[in-house]
Amino acid sequence: FQVSGDSLTYGTDTTFKRSQIGTAFTSFMDSDPLGNAGYKKLLYTSPTGPEYPDVIAGQFSAIVAPKDWLAINSNEEGLFGYWDKTIESFFKEGNQLNFFLNAAVVGTYWGSSDGTQYTLTGPSTDEEPDGIKIVIPASDFTALNQGFIQAVRGLNPNENLNAYKTFNQIEAAFYEAMSRGVLLDGVVPPGTIVTVDYSSDAWVKISNWYTNHKNAYDGAASVYDAYAKFFHNGTITDGDYTNTVFGKNAAGSFGMAYGFSLDESPNVSKNWTVANNVPSKPAASVGSGQDVTLTIGPWAPVV
Repeated sequence: FQVSGDSLTYGTDTTFKRSQIGTAFTSFMDSDPLGNAGYKKLLYTSPTGPEYPDVIAGQFSAIVAPKDWLAINSNEEGLFGYWDKTIESFFKEGNQLNFFLNAAVVGTYWGSSDGTQYTLTGPSTDEEPDGIKIVIPASDFTALNQGFIQAVRGLNPNENLNAYKTFNQIEAAFYEAMSRGVLLDGVVPPGTIVTVDYSSDAWVKISNWYTNHKNAYDGAASVYDAYAKFFHNGTITDGDYTNTVFGKNAAGSFGMAYGFSLDESPNVSKNWTVANNVPSKPAASVGSGQDVTLTIGPWAPVV
């Protein structure tokens, strides 16, 4: 959609057809270092059953999120177990983190893993004057397809609301960093001093997002969510016109697709530039008298 007085396009570039996006997805996965690890199966080019949309006028049916694909195909090889080595390395006993959280209880958090969970200490609160304590269990990341969806739990008995909200925000930060392939860049092995904000500074380093770089923790090639990468960086060329599938953000750093793989604007930075925001939503609320133009691509046959 587009908003009067705002030069950005939010969502899909309206010059591209649905069929072009499907072709671009296949081409992207063929050329990406991790694209053939099961991601190509996310493009449904024909109906998969009576409840799934048909291919209309030769246009693809849908690009399915990994978590949904795994829910449908839980026993099929592909993306199942995709994050296992990353999660095992992240929760290794003695690993240390130090990051700034800019949501819920704002401030610096630090702590280490005992091999099964991270125990983190943050700013003092009225309920916890010695510092808020947050526990992030490895089990939230290891069950089934949890690498692709945050395992948000309910409020525990006797848990204050601030601690619960903070727990959710920290888990979201971990999932976002994992999706972008920078989670292990923010980990310091046991026996090494972790400096203030080391982890958060690593997680918001855009130049490392969705790249197969050697991570700072153990030098292994990073693993990222190629599905999310496509919606940020996938491009289409139509004649002399080339652009990302989704309209670019104000900084022009990547396209903006909202709400997939928990891949929103980072919540672990003191210095995040708003122009680099990820979600497809305007910088400010749409005001009275502004026009919104909404374009919906072909889906059903014309009657």
